[in-house]
Amino acid sequence: FYEAIEQNFPNMVFLDYKQADKFQKVLAQNHCPELINEPFHRNLDEEKRMNAFIKLKANGEKVDVNEWLENKRSLLEWTFELKGESNKCQAKTRQMEDELGLCEDKLLKVTRNTSF
Repeated sequence: FYEAIEQNFPNMVFLDYKQADKFQKVLAQNHCPELINEPFHRNLDEEKRMNAFIKLKANGEKVDVNEWLENKRSLLEWTFELKGESNKCQAKTRQMEDELGLCEDKLLKVTRNTSF
């Protein structure tokens, strides 16, 4: 993920999800002013709960996806090389989150000078 960003330098930003409304308002002011007075987000299914299951090949048993993920966490982290050295995905994500937290506006634009 981060290698692709460093190689391609897409026009993108990372922001704290709590700043999403503020960011949407700035975008609307500059690109679609007719939407400034519209609500930026609504959770229409706020009360809706979804139960997701995984069907095991070995015995056909259905297992709650959250339980399955918790049991497979170490294997998934190892498979996708998420933990360990400081250049691994999870370490880079944590570093980016820390840097984002230092910004007053909680927004980080990716530029050629951005390093992960």
